[in-house]
Amino acid sequence: MEGFCKLCGIGQCVILCCECCLGCLENICHYVNDHALSYMSISGEKFCASAWKGFLLHLKHLIEFEFMYFIQTLINFIFIVFFVIANCISIILLEKYT
Repeated sequence: MEGFCKLCGIGQCVILCCECCLGCLENICHYVNDHALSYMSISGEKFCASAWKGFLLHLKHLIEFEFMYFIQTLINFIFIVFFVIANCISIILLEKYT
């Protein structure tokens, strides 16, 4: 396989495309698995039924989930900026008074 990659740029492109597709498939499986296990722990149903109902529940409340994700991201950004500014101020004060 390695000789194939060295000989031809098309082989590298094909391998990278396959890796990308497999990564996407892995992310989709992880997404479905998380929702199925969450719904299964609440309802006690079987895995496949829980996966389907968890997916439908996520679609039903998609706007609320996305809004909460946006709020979470905004709050995380504000805290990161706050901690960076606080660290800069503390370093300036330490350098000034030591």
